Amino acid sequence: MQNQIENERLTDDLALIISEIKKYIDIKYDLVKLDLIEKIALISSLLFTLLIMLIVFPSVFLFTSLGIAYYLGSLLGATYWGFLILGGFFFIIGIIIFLLRNRLITKPVLRSLLRVIFKFDEDIDKKTTKKNKKKNNK
Repeated sequence: MQNQIENERLTDDLALIISEIKKYIDIKYDLVKLDLIEKIALISSLLFTLLIMLIVFPSVFLFTSLGIAYYLGSLLGATYWGFLILGGFFFIIGIIIFLLRNRLITKPVLRSLLRVIFKFDEDIDKKTTKKNKKKNNK
């Protein structure tokens, strides 16, 4: 009789543990889905912003450059001098950017992408660390 009661209690405890494990797995699965959705949304918004910038800034750059070239050409008496001076200036800027491309472009872009991808994980780590500190202080 005693063994049967203990077996029933163990069976109930085991069923409760299995139920809690299933709940934990479901919650973890939902958390991973939410994390993935957040990362996709962040990357999508970054790509959309980049697309808008790739459309707007070249247009502004082109028309400003044309204006400066024509202005320099009118100051120097020949339009082609304005375009040559501006072209030489852009060539020098292009060489400088090429030489400093890792520091100016590659590393900041990589850092930004990694920050977006691992942001959610850092938020979870911070929350967990705060909870653990509160528990240890009590």
